[in-house]
Amino acid sequence: MIKIALPTIPSLLLVALVLLSTGGTDHPSLLLVHGRSTTPWSPGKRTGGFPATIVTFPPPAVLQTVQILRGGSSSGGSGFGTSRSNINIDALSATRISGGATSSTSTSSSNSNSSNDKPPPDATIIEGSETTTILRAGATNLDSTSTSTPTASDDDDTVGGTIVDNTSDRSNSNENDGKLLSSKEKKKVQKFKSKEEKKVKRKEKKFHAHIAKQLKNRNAANKRRKFMHAAWGMLFASLHHFIPRNRFLPGMTTLTTLTLIMELLRYRKGFDWMNKSLHFVLGKALRKNEMEGKFTGSLYYFSGVTLTSYLFPKSCATLGIVQLAIADPSASYFGRATRHVYWSRINNGFFGLGRNKGILGCLGGAVSCVPLNYRLLSLALVKNTGTAAARTIAKPTVLAISLALGMAGALADLMVPTPSLTLPKRVCGVRVPPFHLDDNIVVPVLSGWACVYILAAASIGRNELVLAKYLVV
Repeated sequence: MIKIALPTIPSLLLVALVLLSTGGTDHPSLLLVHGRSTTPWSPGKRTGGFPATIVTFPPPAVLQTVQILRGGSSSGGSGFGTSRSNINIDALSATRISGGATSSTSTSSSNSNSSNDKPPPDATIIEGSETTTILRAGATNLDSTSTSTPTASDDDDTVGGTIVDNTSDRSNSNENDGKLLSSKEKKKVQKFKSKEEKKVKRKEKKFHAHIAKQLKNRNAANKRRKFMHAAWGMLFASLHHFIPRNRFLPGMTTLTTLTLIMELLRYRKGFDWMNKSLHFVLGKALRKNEMEGKFTGSLYYFSGVTLTSYLFPKSCATLGIVQLAIADPSASYFGRATRHVYWSRINNGFFGLGRNKGILGCLGGAVSCVPLNYRLLSLALVKNTGTAAARTIAKPTVLAISLALGMAGALADLMVPTPSLTLPKRVCGVRVPPFHLDDNIVVPVLSGWACVYILAAASIGRNELVLAKYLVV
């Protein structure tokens, strides 16, 4: 701010001129400078409730000099012969403070009984080199018994004696803070929702994944699975022997179709109960990969039994199912037991066939089938197409056929690589179910096919072999 220094005597003359110009009025005048009100002294009793008279001094230099004499600055202090009065200011509309200059605008309403009467907007405009103040006053209440000054609220700041309103700035900052808070709250809500969705997805997907953690992989010696494999094989062989073919085939076809539907649906949303039921029935006989997106061996097992029953004569099909029941689990057991015998292991196989299988395991599976095959064939009869009576098979022939059937089943198991050959996930852009080459299909089909040719080598027709009524009795 630029201060104007004047000689002492001219300054006193200017003050006297001001006092004389304002002392003879009937109503007290109001001088508003930077938010401060001054009323010059006048004799007589003062009354309130009348509009204020705003005195305007055109010369800016004179006004600045008076202000300096009143308070030492252009924005504070009280002048000579002045007293403070009570001014009711309703609202300070806007405040701008930038650099060294200040600009403020304020309005006030009247305290008169008539609310419809609006006084004319009187204004005092004081222009200086650094400060511009525009103040509006509607009315003043003057009381001779007491004096008061405008008080600054919590939202106002006082700068050099001037009440500066920060309401608008704080409201803007509050709005910005509200926007920031709202955005932060939205982010928190989104994070919470995403966490909840992840929990729900884990619960849905995750039952079969939870089961998979409890199961063993295919390299483990799962004796329970091998026992169930043999038991189900003997059950289907017996059913195939006792039930007429025209009834057995439709039943197996229905079972295979339902199993396929289950395999296609059990990994989808809303069908997790199928995994629970499957785990309840089979338990730990399941493998880890069968709960991680792959089909269970049950589908291939039922499919192998159905195809064998459809393709071959009844006795040959029954013997093929028996090889599935015995040769497959026994070859797996002996192969795992001899996995440390390096010369018996087949690493890459022949174009992938027999990969990671063992020769000793194959021989063990073949030998395991011989006792049961020998018992079944020794009780079987050969019916000639002519008038000759049925005859039994010679013991050496029975032993040779039994060993040959066992080898056929074991070789079929040896041909299937580990891990199994699977279809690609997509063919021509179409997603393909995870079908793979499984020994549960290969073993019974190849065993039934081999049985036809082995019997032919022993001069037994494919439809001439008749097994015992109760198979082993």
